Order: sequence, then structure tokens, then C-alpha cells
Amino acid sequence: MKILKKIVIAFLFLILINLITILAISYNLKDTLVEGVLKPLVEENIKNQEDYLLNEPIDISLDIDNSQLQKLLNSEEVKDLLEKYMDITIDGMTDEKMLDEISLEKDIFDYLKNHKEELSNIVGQDVTNEMINQVAEEFEAKEKSKILKETIKNTEKNLNPTERIVIRGYKLFVSQTFKYIIIALIILDLFLLALVQLSLYKWIINLGIAMTTSGALLIIISFITRLIVKNVSGLEGFHLTNLQTMGIIILIVGLCVVVIYKLIMNLTKKKGEETYAIS
Repeated sequence: MKILKKIVIAFLFLILINLITILAISYNLKDTLVEGVLKPLVEENIKNQEDYLLNEPIDISLDIDNSQLQKLLNSEEVKDLLEKYMDITIDGMTDEKMLDEISLEKDIFDYLKNHKEELSNIVGQDVTNEMINQVAEEFEAKEKSKILKETIKNTEKNLNPTERIVIRGYKLFVSQTFKYIIIALIILDLFLLALVQLSLYKWIINLGIAMTTSGALLIIISFITRLIVKNVSGLEGFHLTNLQTMGIIILIVGLCVVVIYKLIMNLTKKKGEETYAIS
């Protein structure tokens, strides 16, 4: 019976580690794609292209201020814009109605208009309203929104069954519903651990060790994934800072939970000894 109990506890403990790890990845996957993939690609494209404003070529690779560019790319507005079009692109492959949300010309015009000063610092010269209007007109003339819609439609038509499953899986994995389900399963797992161990406190040490293990796993996963992606794709800007940071936080919180458990046990033990001495 004791062996069976240990097996059940070990099984529930392993499930707990996996649930915590999955929850952390679910919360960070979208941010990881935006921060670690999309932003480096945007930055690389900006640095390597030649832009034309008022029919005057500007070699951005010569004039660009890297610190200002990083500051701009790290702003919440850029993050929200990238997330918007990443969501539209993915959702548009399974629901064509989502393509109606595409408004590249308007979004870019609004962004340029609201960040003239930052853009001026980046390109090394004043960005005027005339320049912004011309860029907007060029985007309008090139029908960027229409091209993006057609690209998504064509991509959707060429998707094989496996790719469709992956897209649907991603949407489910980053959804709030999925996160709530995982949180509910973690609570259920802890309840079962407390029930099997017949203790009000032992589940705390299980949670602490599981969090510490999960945090360490996330740090290792982020490091190995970054190494593989950089070697295979050559994308130097790729990083998993968000996931790595989450791993460190979970590891530290897990260690704190272990310490709290030890304190509770010591206090309980002392209280028991005092009660025994009095009696």
C-alpha cells in the first residue's frame, strides 16, 4: 500500500511540474514570438532597406540611431501593433472574416503621425507631416492591406491538414480558456496530493519543489531553443528573454514556497513540543 501511495504521489508531482511549465509557456508564447522573432525581423528589415521620402533616398543603414530604434521597438504601441497583425494573420487562416480587421495604411499613418519626434531621432533628420502624408499615399497606392489579405488567403488555401492543426493548436494554447483549464487542473492536482498524503501542509512542499523544477526547466528550454534557432535559421536577434525571465521568477517563488513550508513545519513542531511539555 505504501509503494502504491508513493507511486501515486510521484505521478501527481510529475503532472504538477508539467502543468506549471505548460501554463508559463502559454502565458509567454505570444510575447516570445513578438519580442523574440517579429521585432528582430522588423529591426533587421529597417536597417537593411533604402527608404524614399519626398523622392530623396535616405540610407537608413547609415543614419539610423540604434538606441532610439530599440526604444521605439520596445514601446507598447509597437508591441500592440505587431500582436494585432500576428493575431489577424493566424486567425485569418481559419476565419476569413478576420481579414476585415486589416487596415495597414491607417495603422501606419496613425503610428507615424504620433511618433514624429522618435522617428526623426532614428533617421537623423526631421520627419515632417509632408513626409508622413507621402508615405501614407505610397502605402495606399501599393494597396498593402489588399496584398496582405490576398497573401493570407493564398496561404490558407495551400495549408495542409497538419499545418491547419498546428494553427488551431496555437490559438487554443494561447487562449484564456486554455489557461483557466490549466490553472483548474493545478488546483485539482494539489487537492489530490493533499488528499493522498492526508495532510494540510505537505502539498505546499510539493508545490514549491515543482515550481523550482519547472523554473529550471523553462530556463534550460529557453537557452536550448535559442541556440538551436540561431544555428538553424541564422536569426541573430532571436531571443527568449520573456520565457527565461518567467523561469527565473517561478524558480525563485518556488524556493520561497519551500522556505515557507519549512517555517510552518518548524512552528508546528515547536507548538507540539510545548503542548507535550505542558501536559
